[in-house]
Amino acid sequence: MAKDQSFAAKLARGDVFHDKCSVCGETISMVKVVDTEDGAKDSVRFKEGMVGVCKCNEKEVYA
Repeated sequence: MAKDQSFAAKLARGDVFHDKCSVCGETISMVKVVDTEDGAKDSVRFKEGMVGVCKCNEKEVYA
């Protein structure tokens, strides 16, 4: 039988990232950020990364 893969099951196991910001004390949520870069021969490349966002750096990340 397959394992339960619901979000509630992941919360119960603790697989979801729950961390507090040391500056403002808010919960940090992970967000995927995709940036574009110029590639070779008139092409565009995408650079992906995960960034922790809280109330302190929310404007810098989403701007």
